[in-house]
Amino acid sequence: MSLFLLVSCTKEEEPKIDVSSSSLDVTSGAAKFTVTSNVKWTISQSGDFNFTVSPSSGDVGTTEVSVSAYSVNNTGSVRTSTITVSGGGATAAVSVSQSPVTFSLSTEVLQMEAKESTKSITVTSNTEWNVNGITIPNWIKSITPTATSGNGEIKITVNENTSRLSENTFLLRISYGGSLSKSVEIKQDAAYNNPPTKPAGLKPEDNATNVSMMPFFSWEASSDVEGDEITYYVHLSTDGKSWKRISAGKSTSVPLPSTMGVLQNNTRYYYKVSADDGHNEGVTESDVQTFTVSSEKDAYADGDYMVYMESSKPNPVVFVFTGDGYLAEHYKYGGNFDQDVNEAIDALFNMEPYKSYKEYFTVYKIAAYSNQTGITNKTTNDIKDTKFKLEWEGGRSTGIDCNDDIVFEWVQKIPEVTSEVLRKGAIGVISNADVYAGTCISYSDGMSISMIPYLRGSTSQTTTFANVIVHEMGGHGFGRLGDEYKNYNERAPQDRIDAILSYQNDWSCPFYMNLSVYPQQSKSLWAHFAGVEGYSHVGMFEGGGLYTQGIWRPEQISCMEDNRMYYNSPSRFYIVKRLLEAAGELEPYSDDDTEEVRAQKIAAAMARFLERDVQRTDNTQSNTKGWEGVPYDFIPLGPTRFVVVEE
Repeated sequence: MSLFLLVSCTKEEEPKIDVSSSSLDVTSGAAKFTVTSNVKWTISQSGDFNFTVSPSSGDVGTTEVSVSAYSVNNTGSVRTSTITVSGGGATAAVSVSQSPVTFSLSTEVLQMEAKESTKSITVTSNTEWNVNGITIPNWIKSITPTATSGNGEIKITVNENTSRLSENTFLLRISYGGSLSKSVEIKQDAAYNNPPTKPAGLKPEDNATNVSMMPFFSWEASSDVEGDEITYYVHLSTDGKSWKRISAGKSTSVPLPSTMGVLQNNTRYYYKVSADDGHNEGVTESDVQTFTVSSEKDAYADGDYMVYMESSKPNPVVFVFTGDGYLAEHYKYGGNFDQDVNEAIDALFNMEPYKSYKEYFTVYKIAAYSNQTGITNKTTNDIKDTKFKLEWEGGRSTGIDCNDDIVFEWVQKIPEVTSEVLRKGAIGVISNADVYAGTCISYSDGMSISMIPYLRGSTSQTTTFANVIVHEMGGHGFGRLGDEYKNYNERAPQDRIDAILSYQNDWSCPFYMNLSVYPQQSKSLWAHFAGVEGYSHVGMFEGGGLYTQGIWRPEQISCMEDNRMYYNSPSRFYIVKRLLEAAGELEPYSDDDTEEVRAQKIAAAMARFLERDVQRTDNTQSNTKGWEGVPYDFIPLGPTRFVVVEE
């Protein structure tokens, strides 16, 4: 009996392993269970995904085990694995599952009001998420919270948007699930903008008939309570559905562009005018009107004229364009004459400062039949029978002359064009001749005739037809600027210096204000640019007025030196000054003015100039290869012919 009891007491205990849970979910993070055993044990795993187990082995007793997935479940379906705890021949199993990550936002676009306000985005999630650590724009006041987990709410607070230009936008990116993210676009309304009033008084009038194949559109100016500048467009259609847009800029009139050809005879057209103040929701359209083209006339008669552009100002500056060497057949609407003159007008009014002051100008085109095309060449004695008797000196010379009496008489066939009007404006005569030349005749009373052949091609970037237009008519003709060419490599003779001074000192009609016979800026006619922000490139550069020495110009290079499409800053100033004086918005110089009064008038003109000068560009650096930036192959145009008009 004693032996039986001894054997029974020393029999080993059966290995046993128990776990506190047979299943775990690690979707939202770490999960735990306990192992209770009477033997040492280890853990192994198998299944769809891997995870960390800590600890992975244990001793006799009770041990807490933590389980967490290496990464979130991005597969879109539940993943499962099994933990097996084994030791001494005993085992226990725990099923581990991981649901796919879920993350959604209540909206993809959050629209905020213009005022300071707060709105929320609802987040539905079973994982951690955070707002990306990027720079938040100043108009967003706060975003909270920036990081959390599970379901939640993101509050967005914006500052007031005082801009009427456009709404604020920002793409907010929210990361979740490791490498995943979703975005919400935050938008804030622009401040309220009062649009312009509806354009009215449209012409052609509604249901008009017998309208020209090249109509001229006009309307009354809209108003804007905020005082914004208004840009106008004409919209033209043959069916009232598909529209072609014609830009009128700030003018309240515009002709049919030559690029659109002529309108079809016996055809009904729809049109409307839109006024745009450049701000948010700032476009107002007129009522749609119709007109019918039913005119049999398809060309200008000799002496016929049309208004190409009409000023909205009470005292417009008038430019008149006509042609020499154009035959009757060239005067078809949209034909050679229209195309060439329109190109000239476009070149001029795409150039600052004319571009920014376009609404101050009324522009006419008047037909002038010649018996022959081309231009008389004095060098070869090739005589052409043309309306205004334009004569080109020929050879390497670029000088042109004409019968100015015929020109003045002809352009005054336009009833609104008088001698007084011409003294405040300019005349351009386009020659139907494929040559590089150009000359302006300037008269001491303010009149001018600029003669420009229509050069069809050019191997130089500064000798195109457009370049000659802006130099001759824009620079000399209306701007009364002097040449900055350096034709002679020598000091200017005294008689040239005296002539420049006499032109400048005729206070009722000054010329050559872009030149100085003094080397000091304080004595120049652009002394008022010194120290003005944005104009540090204005200074004193020797060479101009046809000579390399003894005459100074205000910038290293500009239109009056090599015909490039850029007037230097003082040249733009004096163009604007003359323009505003002609329009009655500035008081011109008088011979009786004291120096103090003239200084006051300069200051007033400078203040107006700075309001619109959008081309504060240092143009001293040139992309062309040549002497001081002037192309080596550049040929100066003929010097201005100055005519003193006897009173």
